[in-house]
Amino acid sequence: MIPIIKLLNNAQRVYFGIKGQDIPKNLQKEYGLENGVYVREVENASPALASGIKAGDILVEVAGEPVDGIRSFADVILERSTREIVQVKLLRKTEDGLREMTVDVLLIEKK
Repeated sequence: MIPIIKLLNNAQRVYFGIKGQDIPKNLQKEYGLENGVYVREVENASPALASGIKAGDILVEVAGEPVDGIRSFADVILERSTREIVQVKLLRKTEDGLREMTVDVLLIEKK
């Protein structure tokens, strides 16, 4: 559980830059996935965009912690600090199926 003070402080500061959701049912069935965050949109000039994350990617691990869905993703990000680099494991749809990738994301202060 994240302390309320830390949650309030970091909610105003730490910026990743995606709009995401739990994996939609059709993708769960298509790829046999149950957990992760489906990236609906990557915001312009965001840390996520700078690291190469794209709409349609599925984030499965952040900073060494598995993400079950959007709530656990937010919990992991809120535990971090600005200027911290977090490693993100993701799955990207290719012609051959899902390809696993790892990218580094430098968290910044949300302005």
